[in-house]
This record gives sequence, C-alpha cells and structure tokens, in this order.
Amino acid sequence: MTVSLRPDLEPQLDALPTVAGVYLFRDDRDRVIYIGKAANLRQRVRNYFRKSGDERFQIERLRRAVARIEALTAGSEREALVLEDALVKQHQPRYNIKLRDDKSFLFLRLRRDDPFPYVEIVRRPPRDNNPTFGPYPSAKAARRTANVLHKIFPLRTCSNVKFSHRTRPCLDHQIGRCPAPCVGKISTEAYATVVEGAERFLGGDRVAARKLLQGQMDVAAEELRYEDAAWFRDQLAALAATESDPVTFQFGGDSADAWGAFVDGEAAAVTVLRTSEGRVNHSQSFPGIRIESDDDFALLLLQYYAAPRVIPTSIYVSRELANVDDLASILSERRGKKVELRHPQRGDAAKLVQLAVENAALAAKTRKNVDYDDIANQLERLLHLPRPPYEIECYDVSVHQGTEPVGVRVVYSQGVENADARRRYRLQPNDARHDGLGDVQWMAEMLDRRLRRAIESNNFPDLIVLDGGIAQLQAVLKLCETLEVEWARAPIVALAKARPDDGLDHRVERTAERVYLPGRKNPIALKPGSPSYDLLVSLRDATHDAAIGYHRSRSRNRLVSGIEAIPGMGAERRRRLLETYPNPMAIVHETPESIRKATGIPIKIVRRLQQELALLR
Repeated sequence: MTVSLRPDLEPQLDALPTVAGVYLFRDDRDRVIYIGKAANLRQRVRNYFRKSGDERFQIERLRRAVARIEALTAGSEREALVLEDALVKQHQPRYNIKLRDDKSFLFLRLRRDDPFPYVEIVRRPPRDNNPTFGPYPSAKAARRTANVLHKIFPLRTCSNVKFSHRTRPCLDHQIGRCPAPCVGKISTEAYATVVEGAERFLGGDRVAARKLLQGQMDVAAEELRYEDAAWFRDQLAALAATESDPVTFQFGGDSADAWGAFVDGEAAAVTVLRTSEGRVNHSQSFPGIRIESDDDFALLLLQYYAAPRVIPTSIYVSRELANVDDLASILSERRGKKVELRHPQRGDAAKLVQLAVENAALAAKTRKNVDYDDIANQLERLLHLPRPPYEIECYDVSVHQGTEPVGVRVVYSQGVENADARRRYRLQPNDARHDGLGDVQWMAEMLDRRLRRAIESNNFPDLIVLDGGIAQLQAVLKLCETLEVEWARAPIVALAKARPDDGLDHRVERTAERVYLPGRKNPIALKPGSPSYDLLVSLRDATHDAAIGYHRSRSRNRLVSGIEAIPGMGAERRRRLLETYPNPMAIVHETPESIRKATGIPIKIVRRLQQELALLR
C-alpha cells in the first residue's frame, strides 16, 4: 500500500474525476503555481503525492507548496493539451516551463497592406495579415538578413511621404537597391513579383524564389522586354551568390527545426536549430529549461510556436513523445499546413537532432545557469522577507519640470518580465492634493491605487520595489498603515541608485546600489555581480526606462495634438510631417524651404509651425 505524502489533500484527490483534463495546483494564497494535463486526472495527480510517484526536480518543493487542487475536464487528451497551453499563458505558474519573452528579439515584417509593399524591422509585430519572419537573436542578425534580402529582392525602403513626393529616382536605385516604383521605373506586376520572391526567400524557400525569378526573366525575354529580363537576371545572380555561403550542416530541402534537450544534475538546457534548404541558419539555446517528461516537451513546443513565429514543415525532437499525434495536429492547425513531428532514429534528421543535443549540453555547462529558486531564497534572506519573492512589482515616476507626471509598474515573474502585467498611471499635478508636492507623493498616489485593488481582490505580490530612497519608502509605509496592510502581506522596499561619492582624498567613486527596508536606519548594499543584484537592478532599470518612455510618448502626443491645432495643419499634413520628422522638435533647426520640399507643406504654415514649436523648447 502506497503512503500519501500529503494526507490533508486526500479528500481533494478522491474528488478528482477519472477522465482527461487539466489540473491546477494552487498555494495558500490561492495563486496557481503549476498546471498539467492528464488522460486520467485522479491517477496522474495522485502520483505527485506518493513515495513511488513522480520524483522529478522541484517536485518536492511543489508538493509542499500545494494547498488546493482544481481540475478542468476535457473531451480528449488533445483538448487537454490545448487547454493546458492556454492556462499556462494566462497564469504564468512559477513551476511550469517558461521561455523568455521574445521582446528582446527582432522580426522582419513584410508590409503587404501597402500598395507598394516593403520590409520593416519590428520588435512586437501586431497580429495582422502581414507576413512576419523571425525572431532574430540580435539587431545585427535581423539587419544582415534585411541587407541580403534587398540585394536580391530590392524592395523600397523610403517612407510613404518621401515615396509620394519623389520626382526622380533616389541613390538606392542608382546602386541597384531599389527598382524605383515611386517614379514608374518598374511596373506594378513586376514589383509584385519582387514582393512574392522576398516573401518566399524570408520563409526559407529559396528554390521557389529562384523558380519565380527564372520564370519572370523568361517571360520578359519572350515579350522582348529586355530591360526587365536583364533586371531579373541580375537578381538571380545575387540569389545564387548567397547560396555559395559556407554550410554549417547539410540537411533535406524543406524548412525543419531540430530540438535537443540536455539534463545533467543542476545543469540543463534546450537548443533549437532552425534549417531551411539544407542550411542551419539560426540556433537558439535556453539554459535552465529542464525537459524531464513528454508533457514538458509538448508545453515547450506550444509556447515556442506561438504567433507570429513561423512554424516549419518538419520538427524533430530528441525524445519519443507519447502525444505526438495530438501535438502535430495542433501545430498543423496553427501553421495552416501539415507539420511533421517525430523523433528520428537514423539518417540526416537524427544527426541534426544529435547536433542540437550537443549544443544544449554546451549551453548548459558554459553559460551561467542560476536556478530562480536560489535567487528567490537569497532575496528572502537578504531583505528579511516573509517568503521567497516569485512575483516582484517595481514602480517609478517620471516628470518633466513639474508637469505631466506619470507612473509605471513593471512585473517580474520568476525573473522574467510579465509584459501583460505592465501598467501605466496618469498622475494629476493640477489637483489640489498635489500642489507643491513631488515624486514622493506621486509614488504614494500610485501605490494607493494598486493596494486598494489588491485589498479588493486579495492578490498581493511577493515583493514591491520602489525606485527611490527612504522618502518614497516612508510615504508608502504610512499609506499602508492607513489602509491597514501589513508588511507581511505586501513587503515593500526602496531601491536607490548608485551615486558618486567624493571621499576625503577627493577621489570620486560610486557607492553601491542600496535597498532601504522598514525599521532599519542604514540601507543594505547590494553586491555587484550577484544574482540578486542583477535581478533587482534589471527590474529597476526596466521600470525606469518604461516610465521615461511613457512620459515621452504622452509629451509627443500632446505636441502632435498642438500641431494639428495650428491653422492649415490638418490630419494629412500632420501625418506627412511626422513620417518625415518622427521627432517634431527637430524641424526647429531646419530651414523652412527644406521642410517644404520634404513634406509638401506650404512654407507659410511651416514658418508658423517652427514659431510654435520654438516656444515649447
């Protein structure tokens, strides 16, 4: 007879159904800490609380943290897999595998919604019908790809304003980087062919791109359009030149991803190798990701292949997955075409997977890999917190010359920013409560809104960090007393930046980053380079940047509204102005004639515009 490791949960376990579905583990604060799927809910969940059951890494910690079990039934294992993926994205449980947000990566987006499409580099592509390719691991990689693309498929790069006001080809046309559709140097049909070729090239289908160019060249030659035929010939030559680049690994002809997982004690990582037409063109590793079950791998793939990421024709993994058919079906629906998903045993596919495993092992052993549980426990000891901080909120205020104060909240869940939880606050300086008050009171106002909502929902973070010093901390602590919120429910600290310190020998040095705690006269100095230092400083800097960005966007919006209010400056002229000068204040230093030529706005209105903007400097 197996012995239960949590007898107090036995009534909840007995009540679980024996059908397929999803189970949610909640802690004593009713937060979801783990989500899983099962063909038999009762049988699967019981394994977590039996000595002979699941002995995976972190299971003991998870087992102790569970206070309540919730179950959602599904019609099949496939439906359970889809539901699990959706719930993990919604709740971001601390014990589930989480890939870092792609906000740090770049995408190439083909603007097909424009009459003459072009390619742009974006960080957070909107979910529309424009094809999006990536992500690229760095700005250098994205721009290099865009540069190669424009050599082969020279789409326009100018703004819509410059495009509409062109009377002669630009320098890009003279060096062969643009076919000059702005002045009719290329027909609409020919340009559409270039766009189609660019899309296929970015999608990894160089064979189709080559056939497309070859076909158009032949048609142009037959119709005696020798100039167009020569142009397509040059693009074919440029495409052929890229195919002579060194090959990292030779593999089939279609696009394929190979996944390798590595686990050895505390070291763990996952690597994906992306290939297209026989070449490994991208490698990405995730140190710290532990794949120890089929469910882990399935959830990882569903997280990775979310829009707008391109899903390849074939996906090869380093272990046999029990639910491979359901997973392949879901990925095929997302792609809109069939996706092959398998664990290859021999041949080139198996070699490619082995290469991915070797890269994962290298990433696990050579890159700094700190378990977030260790960081959370370190912060708990360092800051004397009532519990390890798995969810941390940071607040900052941005204000310019006493006007337009704004605040921002940034949330880190297990060391990774939860972008959906970011909030922006408008603070009203003209209210009587704010007369003569500054950052300290605005910080308190912002936390007043947050804490009141937390009281209503009983949803407090593990730690609140204020970007500031002792004054901000004391103001917010006084607010907590008024609201009757104990520090144990909402631990609050203030993080002050390092500052120059002119010592007795007159050598200016920088002090350490300092954390102010309630009831302590002296702050705690953070040790540079430590995991807790890196985490808190990263969070504080992200919040500071977000606050400044929000303030600038509000100032720009106010400025833009003022521009449109100038007589003669309607919405269309404002649009042309801002496309040419994203920072409107830059036109103050331009000559009226140059602005008129660039935007088409009458010179009389340009002079009035410069006068109004000069007053705002």
